[in-house]
Amino acid sequence: MSKLIKTIAPLINGVIAINLISFILISIYLGGDAVNGKIIAEHYFLGNGQHYTEVDKSMYIYSQYHAVFILLTFLFAMLVKFIGYKLNLTEISCQYRA
Repeated sequence: MSKLIKTIAPLINGVIAINLISFILISIYLGGDAVNGKIIAEHYFLGNGQHYTEVDKSMYIYSQYHAVFILLTFLFAMLVKFIGYKLNLTEISCQYRA
């Protein structure tokens, strides 16, 4: 089990990093995200501070799902690290070793 955790931990960290970077870049491109956005009378807005950008419903829902997926992958990574800690693994790192 500990070998499995040591093997998948860098993969999980890589997926989380790629997902987070893509979310940030997409949010910048679209002008905000649904977490900070709002819905007013069937109009969907992505929020970025005090600035809101109107988008269609599908883009708003996509932004919501992407934010939830980031949270879930982060929680999964924390679970893997906790399991590694409980198995007394001395190091689970995001660096690949030769």
